[in-house]
Order: sequence, then C-alpha cells, then structure tokens
Amino acid sequence: MIDTDKYEGHTEGPWDYDSEGQRVDINADDDLTYEVICSKVLTDADGSLIADAPLLLEEVKRLREAIADIADNMHAADASYMCGFIDDLWKVIEWLTQTSTRDTMKITLRE
Repeated sequence: MIDTDKYEGHTEGPWDYDSEGQRVDINADDDLTYEVICSKVLTDADGSLIADAPLLLEEVKRLREAIADIADNMHAADASYMCGFIDDLWKVIEWLTQTSTRDTMKITLRE
C-alpha cells in the first residue's frame, strides 16, 4: 500500500508536461512555475503520468475514503441489500475490464 502521507506539502499544481522541451512544469500557488528538466528522453505517456501525479494522488485518497465509508456502513445493511450491492459491484468490475477509455457507464444498477 502506498503511504500517501509522505506526499503532504507537495505543490498542488496543475502540473503540465511539455514534450518538446522534455520537462514537467509545476505551477505553484505563488504564480511561480518550477521546471523539472528530464535528463533522459521521456515518452509522452511517461511525461503525462508524471504531470498527472497530483490528480492520481487525489483519486487514491478519494477511493480510500469511499472504501472506508462502504466498510463502515456494511454492518447496517441487510442481506438482500448486500446481494444487490455485490451484483452491482461485479457489473462495474466487468465494465471496467472491458473498456480502456473513460466511456460513460451505461449499466443499470439496482436501487
């Protein structure tokens, strides 16, 4: 598991990747831009991944919180609700494994 506490205090961003200059621009709150020059040639995918680091970190934190909320509330759910929840979760997992893009999810979940 990733210890996200070690990232506390990082520059929020946005971060941008400049493929021509082989650098990541980190935009700080104080109107300064830090340029991180890459010593080796990066692929566009690697540069984009580095630039998206703040967004990925926030997504990890959001998902951890959502999982904790689900776990905290499971004790209050009855068996039929949990069966429906698990069925819906499998639908989402199947959808995620069949798409490589962020298509709009078109699955009808149980109420």
